[in-house]
Amino acid sequence: MPKAWLLIVQCYLKAKDYESARKSANETLNGYRGTLVGGKAQFLMGESYYEQGLYEEAERYFKGVIAAYPEPELKSGAAYRLGWIQMQTGKWQEASETFKTVGAGSPFFPNAQDLSVKSLGGELLPYKDPTTAGALSVVPGLGHVYCERYKDGLVAFLLNGLFIWATIEAFHEDQEVLGAVLGFVELGFYSGTIYSAVNSAHKHNRKLKDDFLLGLPDAIDLNFFATKEGHIG
Repeated sequence: MPKAWLLIVQCYLKAKDYESARKSANETLNGYRGTLVGGKAQFLMGESYYEQGLYEEAERYFKGVIAAYPEPELKSGAAYRLGWIQMQTGKWQEASETFKTVGAGSPFFPNAQDLSVKSLGGELLPYKDPTTAGALSVVPGLGHVYCERYKDGLVAFLLNGLFIWATIEAFHEDQEVLGAVLGFVELGFYSGTIYSAVNSAHKHNRKLKDDFLLGLPDAIDLNFFATKEGHIG
């Protein structure tokens, strides 16, 4: 019976039905709390949050597994996934140290040892500073160029330049109302250009991190949590 409950949770996870997975895992956890089966249910709860990108919640469950369950393979699995959460959130040094805590007898050990070294490469990625991108956008488009979005930079420069020129011309022609309207519109474009440059830096950094992580192997196999080898009684 415990094996069946864990298989159900696993099926929901594979289907990306995270709410149903958590409901089933919580029922299993409540029924087998303090046992290895309960620990595995708690792990799968954390995994549902991890796969959904809710890392703070996932971290809470994995830390709970490490604190409450002494079974070495379960603790090592939770530590391994915790290391991945720390990489996902840019805590590269912490991730490296966490991977080193995975036990030598764990199936995750070889991969964890590899990741304890490779995770540090995340600190060397060529990130863009959002503050710098915003400051450079005092000259419209320059922040985008800094983020290597050259086409967006050119468009921002031309649009802002056009509205500034039109505003000045309107005032030169004594068309104060038109000049005020154009100036107001340009202020919106100008503010939007700065915001866009800052957002571009964040997008650049997320893509760098995501591409880096995609190049790293993830040894988690959920079948471990519902098989005889998982020591489910």
